Amino acid sequence: MIRFFLIMIFCSSYLFAQQEASIHIMQQGGKDTTFSIFDINKITFTPCTPSAIFDNGNQTVLPQKITFTKSYPNPFNENITIEYDLEKSGNVSISIFDSQGNIITDLSNSFREKGNHSFLWNGKNNHGNSVLSGIYFYQIKFDNEILIKNIIHIK
Repeated sequence: MIRFFLIMIFCSSYLFAQQEASIHIMQQGGKDTTFSIFDINKITFTPCTPSAIFDNGNQTVLPQKITFTKSYPNPFNENITIEYDLEKSGNVSISIFDSQGNIITDLSNSFREKGNHSFLWNGKNNHGNSVLSGIYFYQIKFDNEILIKNIIHIK
């Protein structure tokens, strides 16, 4: 499986007459690959947070206002601590979702100062009931930025 850390995709040509559309992928470390659009099923992507955008060869670095530092233990049984860092102060919303996209619980919707923060999830839903074993996702919203990561709950 090819692991892509920095993925930049753009069409190098359009479907006109004899031209064929292609996808150009730039990987971290400088290795570039070009695929025909018809070979897209041969590509395996690893999710990542983009750090830059390339437009006609010009790089624009994306500012990250929020970054995850770690979540532990993962997988977890009773509680999980999730840490994140804010570039500036502002309102932070934290929610937990199941693998179907259903909201399990809202953990926070409050103002936080710039810096490192953490929150604890006890594996319970909005009604105070323990959730089943499975894959869950936590979502942090901050200043028009949304970050999502998965966590595994094991009973």
